[in-house]
Amino acid sequence: MTHPGTIEIVDGATGEVMRTERAEDVPETIAFADGKPVTRIVVIESGDQREIRSYGPDGTFLSATYQIAE
Repeated sequence: MTHPGTIEIVDGATGEVMRTERAEDVPETIAFADGKPVTRIVVIESGDQREIRSYGPDGTFLSATYQIAE
């Protein structure tokens, strides 16, 4: 499957696009989730925790990753 081109990285608290990455410049594991292209990544931070949500071109939720700072 080909990727439509770019991935928006969004601050989940404000909805602001923090930056846009070219899909070819990020690892395939970020550009694709379950074989589907990721076009939007929303990052939600709360204290020492971070949730990273990936969405497809049509806005469909694809996956979530959770991180906790040590």
